Amino acid sequence: MNNNYNDEYFSIVAAYNQNGNLWYYRLADIDTESGKIIEATYNTDDDSYVYEPVTLYSKDPNKVEYKPIILKWRYDEFDERKQYTEKYELKGKIYELAFLPNEILDQEYDENRIRNILSTGFHISNYLNNEFLLVVSQNNNSYTALLCTQKMFKEKKEVNEYDSDIRCIYFDKNSNDLLNSQPVLNVYNIPYESIVSNEALLDHPYSKSIDIEYRCFFDSLQLPKKQGTFLLKNADDYTLTFFKKYLKEMKDVLSLSNKDRTKFINIIQSIDKSKELIEEFKEHTGYSTEVLLESFNKKGVDVVNSISKDNEMFTVLKIFLISDQKFYDSCLSQIKIEWEDSADFKDKLKKREEEELSLLAEIDQNKNELSSLKDTKKQFLVEKEQLLEEKEQILREQDQLNNNITELKVEKSNLTESINKALNEYKTDIVTVIKNVAPLELVKQSNVNEMPKGYIHQRNENEHFSQKVKFYEGENIQDFYEDLEENISLYYTNNRSCEITASILASILCKKALVVDECIGETIADCISYLCDKKPCDKYIIHKADVDVSKLCCSLKENNNQIIYIDGILNSFNEQLMKQLIKLFPEKLFIYSIDEENMSNLSRNIWKYVTYIELEKNYSNIDNNSEIIISNYNLNDLNYTATTSIKDKKITQNPILSDYQKLEISKMFNFYSDFIKSEIVPTFCINQIILNIGINREKTQKVISDLYSEETISDSIIGKVMEDTL
Repeated sequence: MNNNYNDEYFSIVAAYNQNGNLWYYRLADIDTESGKIIEATYNTDDDSYVYEPVTLYSKDPNKVEYKPIILKWRYDEFDERKQYTEKYELKGKIYELAFLPNEILDQEYDENRIRNILSTGFHISNYLNNEFLLVVSQNNNSYTALLCTQKMFKEKKEVNEYDSDIRCIYFDKNSNDLLNSQPVLNVYNIPYESIVSNEALLDHPYSKSIDIEYRCFFDSLQLPKKQGTFLLKNADDYTLTFFKKYLKEMKDVLSLSNKDRTKFINIIQSIDKSKELIEEFKEHTGYSTEVLLESFNKKGVDVVNSISKDNEMFTVLKIFLISDQKFYDSCLSQIKIEWEDSADFKDKLKKREEEELSLLAEIDQNKNELSSLKDTKKQFLVEKEQLLEEKEQILREQDQLNNNITELKVEKSNLTESINKALNEYKTDIVTVIKNVAPLELVKQSNVNEMPKGYIHQRNENEHFSQKVKFYEGENIQDFYEDLEENISLYYTNNRSCEITASILASILCKKALVVDECIGETIADCISYLCDKKPCDKYIIHKADVDVSKLCCSLKENNNQIIYIDGILNSFNEQLMKQLIKLFPEKLFIYSIDEENMSNLSRNIWKYVTYIELEKNYSNIDNNSEIIISNYNLNDLNYTATTSIKDKKITQNPILSDYQKLEISKMFNFYSDFIKSEIVPTFCINQIILNIGINREKTQKVISDLYSEETISDSIIGKVMEDTL
């Protein structure tokens, strides 16, 4: 099968349930040129040129599990792992095979033996269509099969402790329903090579998660020429059923009595003379006239005795009584006297009087309740009048509120228009805005000759420490984690420092830069720089939108520090410069600060390069008597391999995220959870998901409902940026 997006393919599929949704898996395919059913082939290797699916998805809600149907599908031209599907009717039928047990199939074809098995009972799958081929024997590389329908069999109730997907059915040979019992079945010869199975599907590793049975199909939607017929009943079984039906019909037509016994005999003797009757018998049973007469000699007496008959004396008396009205009335009077004097009548009369007294008491009770209900109704009418007055007052207040809402909407529209206008002006003349908001004290501190560069470089020397220090020489990434957590814990209460440390380390191992809150980010950047550069970090303040990139890159190239803190790039929305610095200096860890109000205006593409870590929660001032750890860690030497399994399954199941986003976010979460030894989803992971899908009302609410609880989300950036929309 080649991936031609314009071609249509046909497959025999069966529906199955997975995670609350019904999908289809391919049992077999249909060759559209030959019209033959062929064995399905599968290949789900993403590196392969061809992608042939095991499962197909369809939005059709009316799916019956495991029943074979035909599905037409074609590939999505933008994603070969997706398909468009629809149900389709091809000329013909799907003929699935059911088998009698092996010990029966291995024996020679014997009609009497097979009849006995079918009437005793045999097992079939619950998933068979109504019409199926029942294999009853095999010989010379072929099967002998009967074309059956499930409605011709009855189900035998039995307890199956091993497999609930099969049931036992049997043919009721004692059924008197001659016309609907379908006693004659067509016999077909099915060669072994004409059988198509789903063996390839059973062997596929994907099938381990699906409940699949071994199934076989005839390789054509049209049956071959039949090889003969099979009679489900013996001649003796048919004879009794057939003639009972016939004689009962004749009895009703002729209104026979005991005197008509001779007529019965005449009817019986006329059976073999009625060509029409014999032809009907032959048509329904397939047996010849000779077999009919031979069987009738054995069963004829039972047939005659099976016909119900009235007693002759009773018939005469009944006619006499009904014809004499006076005698009839006299009998009725005598019967009435005897009936009224009987104990049974007296018991019934007593019960009736008791029931009448009970009904009278119930009527009195209902009258009292009716009177009480009338009083209640009056009270309700009074309350209704009061409610109507209150309703009118509420309507007047509602009209006033609607007027207020209308005015607020107008004000909101005007305010939104003003904001959009200001934002457009801001984006149009970003250079002027940045000049207006740039910190004047920083401009005064900078050299006049450096101003055209568009940035200020604040260099920190080794001896510049605001508190006591202690030196530790770490050896591995675990030491780095513990030292960094101790530095950060000086600024946070509770265990917030553990989450921040694990978030930073997960981002570093994923080769991502950091985006932090503007007011606290510089402090956390110093905590990292103490361990890598043995001093507070160097800071670059971008105060012009048209920064001289060449000079900025030369300055960074000459700078030997591993940790670089940059302020101003994201607040001026210069995302291209941010990406360029990360690509040019992969050996450095860039920490970018941002004003929270600008977070929602950044594009989603930047989150491939950076991670946002929220720092404001539980932050406190440092105790000047505490000690800061300094060390000489090299970030490029920190190696660590996280577990490959995805721990947060909700990420992979989210339909909004792309495959790349799911992979990146899952990798970060795995690093995080390995360090902090917790399965709790971190705030920075939730933030990364939200920022990847874009911060807007509709998608944010979907993340809350599909992935995590609102309580968990409330600790993320949504609580700050989207508080007015949720």
